[in-house]
Amino acid sequence: TITDATIQDDPMLKMYQGTCTDDAQCDDGLVCHASSGVCICNALNDEGCSLGQTCGVPAFSGCSSPDECLPACTCDINSDAIDGSNGCPVGEVCRHPCAMADTGPQCFESNEVRDCGFHGGNYFCRDTNE
Repeated sequence: TITDATIQDDPMLKMYQGTCTDDAQCDDGLVCHASSGVCICNALNDEGCSLGQTCGVPAFSGCSSPDECLPACTCDINSDAIDGSNGCPVGEVCRHPCAMADTGPQCFESNEVRDCGFHGGNYFCRDTNE
């Protein structure tokens, strides 16, 4: 439950919270997205995400302009680590899901077992490892 004391102790807006008009209103590493008025991670400096995560708009998001899609914190697709430093829970790998070509990388228990069946019959895998 949020109380007046909680608001006074922690006045900074968190990720996707608003309404902000200035970066100073956002939590550490976050910036105020002018057109939406919410705090977002800083994609230019890769700040505002949890340890091991990166900030950005997924490459396959289909955004036609930088303001169309808000950046998000995702696990680090360039890391082969499974010790938690890749932004995933310990023991999980970071990779793009097979069936969702327009989403960012996600955490999975296996790099070998594919997730196509999980999403239903209307999706197809981007590779042949089902």
